[in-house]
Amino acid sequence: MEGRIARLESDVAHIQKDVADIKTDLRSLRDKVEAGFTDVRQSIAQLSVAMEKAYGKARVATIETRVWGLVTLGGILLLMARAFKWI
Repeated sequence: MEGRIARLESDVAHIQKDVADIKTDLRSLRDKVEAGFTDVRQSIAQLSVAMEKAYGKARVATIETRVWGLVTLGGILLLMARAFKWI
């Protein structure tokens, strides 16, 4: 019976050692994953800033295009009104 208990104690010691190794591995894995997420967050922030700049430029270009279109349309309508002697 004592032999069985000694064997169980030995098995428990091996299990505890394995659990400690797993904990160490998990800690190092967690650190690597957190570092990876930090890199991803920085990349997303840089992309966000770049997109805001590009979107702002695109919005200004869109407004300029709309203004140009309205002015051109107004000029054509004015020309037509004078040609047909509406004004």
